[in-house]
Amino acid sequence: MKRESSIQPIVSSMNEMIQQENQNDMLLQKMAASVEEAKLKTISNQKVTDLEQNMIPKVNQAKSQITEYKKAVESVKEKFQQVKQQATTLKDPSIQKPAQQFLTDFETSIQTELSIATKYEQLLQNQSEAIQAIIKSNPLPTDNSDQLVTEIDQLVSLFQEQVAKLNASYQKVLSV
Repeated sequence: MKRESSIQPIVSSMNEMIQQENQNDMLLQKMAASVEEAKLKTISNQKVTDLEQNMIPKVNQAKSQITEYKKAVESVKEKFQQVKQQATTLKDPSIQKPAQQFLTDFETSIQTELSIATKYEQLLQNQSEAIQAIIKSNPLPTDNSDQLVTEIDQLVSLFQEQVAKLNASYQKVLSV
């Protein structure tokens, strides 16, 4: 009975973090859709008025969604630090080991999420600069958007693998 009571608050906190992360995933999908709508490749063929009326608001919307997403991930990261601290109270190795594995997997996935958001920010910065160049009739700046898109795709794939690993480690915690 003592065993169950020592991990129960931690499992409860883990559940909260996972629920918040699931909500963050929805934010990430909305953000990715907004970035897709404001795609750089479509910018160069548009008239200045279309850019000003359509693309700038789309880029700004995507930027605000990235900000919202990063804040949400940072919030989970703060909660994570509390759970990590709670886990230090676990003394039984049969409980401690799965809990530590879950925390390691969770921390890795949070770092990947923040990397994804940073790459999206860089991509949107490129888009903003391209829009401004077209509006001002300047040549398009050289950028690394294609490389950023490739990196984002790689990070998203990595994140999906990490989530699968995280889910597996969480199931081990629940089975303790």
